Amino acid sequence: MDKNVVGQRKLRQELNSIHFLGLKGIKVGDALAMELVHFAEWTKEDISNMEFLEIREYSYEQTCKNPETAFYFAYTHIKRPDMREKFHAVERLVDNRLAIEAQMGKIEKNPYVGLIPLWYAQLCKLKYSHVIKFGICYQLCKAAGHAWKAFLKIKEVKTIKKVVLFHDVSGMDNILTQRCNLSGYKTFTLQHGIVNGSFDYNEYKCSHAQHMLLWGAYSKKMAIKCGKPADSIHVVGNINTLLNEPVNPDYKEKQKYFLVCTNGVVCKQNWLRNQELIRMANAIAKKYDLQYFLKVHPYDRKNRYNEVVDKEYCEQIYDKKTGIEELLGKVRFTICGNSTTFCDSIYQNVPVFRYITESEKSIDVCKGIAFGRVEDYEALCEALESLGKDQTVYMKQLTRVKDVLFEPGDVAEKYIQSLS
Repeated sequence: MDKNVVGQRKLRQELNSIHFLGLKGIKVGDALAMELVHFAEWTKEDISNMEFLEIREYSYEQTCKNPETAFYFAYTHIKRPDMREKFHAVERLVDNRLAIEAQMGKIEKNPYVGLIPLWYAQLCKLKYSHVIKFGICYQLCKAAGHAWKAFLKIKEVKTIKKVVLFHDVSGMDNILTQRCNLSGYKTFTLQHGIVNGSFDYNEYKCSHAQHMLLWGAYSKKMAIKCGKPADSIHVVGNINTLLNEPVNPDYKEKQKYFLVCTNGVVCKQNWLRNQELIRMANAIAKKYDLQYFLKVHPYDRKNRYNEVVDKEYCEQIYDKKTGIEELLGKVRFTICGNSTTFCDSIYQNVPVFRYITESEKSIDVCKGIAFGRVEDYEALCEALESLGKDQTVYMKQLTRVKDVLFEPGDVAEKYIQSLS
């Protein structure tokens, strides 16, 4: 097992065993699981740039006098217009609701700042550097502050019985979920993407939501494998279905463009893998006389790739301002890394190949699904040529995988029933 994963699990367990002041009943290790993914690499500069002194304002919209369901869209997600759109699509299915949404505007002092010295003292027995201990305190302060802000509003509206979050992966979402559980609310999370093994499946292992609304049979199987009780899982289908986005009916064999989607960049290895992916795209475009669009991950910067793309073949680089669905309607196939864009392409009936090296199979975003996986440039060429020879066989395979990833049927009704 990867040394970093072992270290993360150990720290998570240690933090879960500490009863942090002001956070009674909260398992802090689970709450901060994603924030701590690269804790061993933190530097003084990293922690000095952590935002924790203030918390952002929230907007509140109440659709009726006595709403029963609160929807919370955290500060963590506000730079993702795609997530916002999907969350609101689910929210609109419920009539009697309270919507709580983080804003980029006004900020106020974080009430947990004064607890940082006390938390640091509680960490004194742990064998980590001062930098790491302060980093933990700062991340906890930020998460606790935002969760506190949302919880106060939920508590204020006496008729609330259920709380729905986009997911409880981030610290502020997770702490809010735990607080709501302790206070007797029913908690729900949605599926934001196919869970990536590079983060040790923390989205399942550390979730405290009582109910998870998942896309399909594949996600259900992985969640149960990671310890989620089967009766806590509701298979409802892809949120994209609620957006009324048209689905591509046919394979566009004559289209001259293909799409390249990068992974999110949280460490150097991600950046190097994206470079490899783009160089493969350059070679594929040249070999088959094609052009490509490059879609960078919403948490990445498109100017990072200006010197890597071959400008003769790369038509344009897109960032979070352009949704992947818009691009999938224009391309013959997709090449992606270890990300949910593999599933997005399948949903739109677009042939797709995910670049997963031999050493990465254990963290494959669709671990256990061999369809569409290529390990190198030669394997990608072979897959493309096979697609060109018999599109009918390929599309039948794609449809079978699609049915495993995404529950068919009346998706809106399944979300409504699961949230009732």
